[in-house]
Amino acid sequence: MGLPDPTPLVAFGYGTAAMTYGIYLAFGFPKAKSEEEEKRIKRALIANGFAFGGIAQFVGGLLAFTLHPNSLVGALTACVFGMLWTAIWLNEYFDADPRPLAFLDIGIAVYTFVAGFWFVHLGLKVFAFLMWSITVLVILLTQVHGRNKLQKAAGWMALENWVVAYYLCFAIVTNAIMNAGLPV
Repeated sequence: MGLPDPTPLVAFGYGTAAMTYGIYLAFGFPKAKSEEEEKRIKRALIANGFAFGGIAQFVGGLLAFTLHPNSLVGALTACVFGMLWTAIWLNEYFDADPRPLAFLDIGIAVYTFVAGFWFVHLGLKVFAFLMWSITVLVILLTQVHGRNKLQKAAGWMALENWVVAYYLCFAIVTNAIMNAGLPV
């Protein structure tokens, strides 16, 4: 059967972080009734983003380097996104000025744009689509972080990323089950 593929962990982690951030940006949900409740909601969002976006992706990337050393692009991408989400959510946790995150967003936009071509070259078109979709998301996040604008557009793009990431997660797991001859 071979070594397990950590890609579903990475896709699920990214999808869940994108969903959490997307719903918050697009709909302002959950809404707080007091300043104390707002702080508690932010802490919960930070924990979700840090665990699913930061830790899950970074660990998945490290596992990919270890278990599948031939998947350099995927492993590197997972580690990059783990660090990205960790930076975003730590910034939120420390209630720091978000404007410097715009520089991180620009770097990620360049990375995802190029990574999309890598994935096309590898024949992984859905991964390429996700990379280019993330490129659009981080361009919008540049506006959110740098100027506090376009939150709803970034939220909707994050929700689109969530759907594509979950699709990848479930497709990979289903394919692994079918190839192993296990009942679904």
